[in-house]
Amino acid sequence: MIVQVAVCGLLLIVAGVVLRSTRWVERQKVGADTRNVFDLHVMEKYHAVIEERLRGEPVVEAAATVWNTPFYDPSRHIAVSAAGKRESIGMTYNFVSRSFFAIFRIPVLRGRTFAEEETKRDAPVVIVSETAARRLWPGGDALGQTVTIHVRGRRNTYFDREPAFADAQVIGIVRDAITGMVADGPDSGALYFPAAAPDVLNESVLVRVKGDAASARRALVASLDRIAPSLADQINPMDDVLAIQIYPFRMMFWLSTFLGGLGLVLTASGIYGVMSYLVSQRTKEIGIRVALGAGARSVVAMVVKQSLRLAAIGAAAGSGLALAIAPVFAHQLKAIDPYDALPHAVGVLLVLAAVLAASFYPSRKAVRIDPATTLRGD
Repeated sequence: MIVQVAVCGLLLIVAGVVLRSTRWVERQKVGADTRNVFDLHVMEKYHAVIEERLRGEPVVEAAATVWNTPFYDPSRHIAVSAAGKRESIGMTYNFVSRSFFAIFRIPVLRGRTFAEEETKRDAPVVIVSETAARRLWPGGDALGQTVTIHVRGRRNTYFDREPAFADAQVIGIVRDAITGMVADGPDSGALYFPAAAPDVLNESVLVRVKGDAASARRALVASLDRIAPSLADQINPMDDVLAIQIYPFRMMFWLSTFLGGLGLVLTASGIYGVMSYLVSQRTKEIGIRVALGAGARSVVAMVVKQSLRLAAIGAAAGSGLALAIAPVFAHQLKAIDPYDALPHAVGVLLVLAAVLAASFYPSRKAVRIDPATTLRGD
């Protein structure tokens, strides 16, 4: 019975943790509008041609290229500081073309976006998010300030690309937006550096379309086929890319909820069987207690106390197991907080409630024992 309670408690705690994590992920403010946005996975050498061609398509509102495509991979991080300050701060960063903010409708709150010439010549300018501006210049105006980039000379430019300059002037401040994995949580501040189409080192072209998404997709395929047959390997709606990140959390939630509920039913039935057996084994003792004047409350309290004692041991073991395996999950995703106190408390309380419910009938059965019949049979 103790093992049943421990396993049930563990499953319920896991279900609670995953539920809270799922709700947290679903409530994240992405800050980017993914509706009617497509990711065209095409060969990099065609990027400049594709951008030029798509600008003339009636269904295309905007097209852009980006180094780290949003919602596909974790954000890249870089150490920066306000010019003249020694303390460096880790922030996310990306290289984007000038239409990137129009694609996701990320508003420019102050300043401006990149000019065409700035993206072509790799100009030492940067656009920062609200959080980045607040962290680098608390209480001050970030516009026009200089950011110092602590370059470490990384070799793999595809995964660890860094700006070619050590200082960049802030030309714009944009609204906060998650452009990495949603489960990683809000960015600690984001920096956007300019990049032209042939210079992004990525095989994605982002397109915002007008009107019906299905017909717009067909028009995109036809336009790409005119450049080269079967040019687009994949055309992915960004809404689907975003939904795929939440889907595993929902599946984990339903699976853990099913296992937790099954464990709860098995635990309640197991407790009922054990307590009924204990009551039947102690029929003579209970009959004598009743004959000597023991009240119904004392008999019920005795039976319930036995079940709660075993349940407390099992619940403590289940909670201990959950805490023991917590480090395995704590380092995987920021969205999962295995040390969340609420799921632990609710899981233990549900197990104890099941124990009380399962002990109720055996305790009622114990109260109804006729002492005269019990003693006469002896």
